[in-house]
Amino acid sequence: KRQNIRRNDFEQFYSLYPGDKNKRNTENNDCRIGADLQIEKLFGDKHLFTFGGSFITDHYENKDKVASLIFNTISTTAIEENRDISALYIQDEITFEKFFLQIGVRYDSPTDFDSHISPRIAIRHDISDNFRFRTSYGRAFRAPTLSELNWPEDAYSRGNALLSEEDSEAFDFGMEGEISKNLLIRANLFYQKTEDMIQWAPTGPMTAWGTPKWQPDNINKMEAEGLELEVYYAANENLSFVAAYTLTDAEQTNAEIVNFYTSRLIDVTRKARFVPKHRLNFSIKFKNILKDFNLYVDAHYIDKQYNYYTDYSQMNFITGDVPTIEKTLPSYTLVDIKLIKEFNNSRIYLALNNILDEDYSTRFGTGLNDLDYPMPGINVVFGMKVMY
Repeated sequence: KRQNIRRNDFEQFYSLYPGDKNKRNTENNDCRIGADLQIEKLFGDKHLFTFGGSFITDHYENKDKVASLIFNTISTTAIEENRDISALYIQDEITFEKFFLQIGVRYDSPTDFDSHISPRIAIRHDISDNFRFRTSYGRAFRAPTLSELNWPEDAYSRGNALLSEEDSEAFDFGMEGEISKNLLIRANLFYQKTEDMIQWAPTGPMTAWGTPKWQPDNINKMEAEGLELEVYYAANENLSFVAAYTLTDAEQTNAEIVNFYTSRLIDVTRKARFVPKHRLNFSIKFKNILKDFNLYVDAHYIDKQYNYYTDYSQMNFITGDVPTIEKTLPSYTLVDIKLIKEFNNSRIYLALNNILDEDYSTRFGTGLNDLDYPMPGINVVFGMKVMY
């Protein structure tokens, strides 16, 4: 059973009439509750079947209150929507002498969208005792969120009940080899493609000012390809190292507004939003540094990331042309230390995160000139994990 809750509250002021001033309070709540069941069954000595299912309930609630400070009026709207998603999946892992085949399929049935079938196939071949290659292919989808479908309509924007799902496919091919009993190297090539990505754009009905309302729409797409490398080295039974690097070349085709007066959109291909080109991780594990205590030191480098904003402050008021400005989240490096005490069925840990006190953000803010969402500096976390 799991539960994820997101709540957003914000307040804004805007004017619809000369001299008027409106105060708007909006509260959004997203809640997801569900359950999963998975069963594995071995048939003979060659087939390992995995059967599973899940049931998820999504709940969306929006409360919107607008107060006119001039006319002394208050209008309130409330929206509540629910979605149930039932899913079944089955996978067969077939074992031959030096050949492994996984074939799986997942069936999702949302109450507000057509059912989807998502297949996946994976192959592994042991070339020798120390070298093997693997490849896989799969398809997936993402249904629009209840917020994207039901965002309350106002003078400028609305949700879009006609949204369709985002569809994606992924392929990878890789090899791994044990160079020695202490050294393992992995390399993997991958390709991903997503169609009908959802993006807010002025594609809705006309407003009183003769321009379309902003709404989410299936107008973007993205392609990504890259390389993953990983090296594992055990210096001895108590000291080991892992280094991993990911190179991602991702492009996204965005439908961007280029004229305020006509709301004309054109397709522009740019570096993909939110996708760093380089990622580098390095970890050291000290086993039994004290009796039954393990110490982990992790370093992460994340390359810069991009987002794009329509900058109306630079609009040409004669032609109505507006530029799209690129905004960058700077690259950053994090170093974390974690001390873990192992028990039979549980563990306790003490973590010291971001010991270099790096100033960084992992998410863009809502505007071109804001400070994004700053992450914590040095912080300490104590926790326990119980396995049963």
